[in-house]
Amino acid sequence: MKKRLNVDLVQNELRGGSAFFPGYKGSEPEEEHALPSPSPIETAAPAVPVPTRRALPLLDHKLAKVTPAKASRTFIKRTFDLFEDQLNYLTRESLQDRLAGKEGSMNAMVREAIDEWIKKREAAK
Repeated sequence: MKKRLNVDLVQNELRGGSAFFPGYKGSEPEEEHALPSPSPIETAAPAVPVPTRRALPLLDHKLAKVTPAKASRTFIKRTFDLFEDQLNYLTRESLQDRLAGKEGSMNAMVREAIDEWIKKREAAK
């Protein structure tokens, strides 16, 4: 069975003065809260340019050469799925590197592994 809130009782308590709402006077007449009607100019939606997607150049995978120049490389955040054992291994190696005073970045480890994988694939072609 649902309990129902006695709204009239609460409003009467608020009108009579409350320690929590000392300035409450009850409901105001509707005309005081009415907003002025907007002029026709204000009702028109502003012209907002629609963003367009930049077309990414399509690369022929045989022509595209991967040259990892460290100065010109930028980070791009992506989400990839890993197996639990892979993540456990990366975490363990990262912590061991940190204890040894090294960087210990799992991101750096993954980037290094991808660079090695790309070199291996390019050499196999």
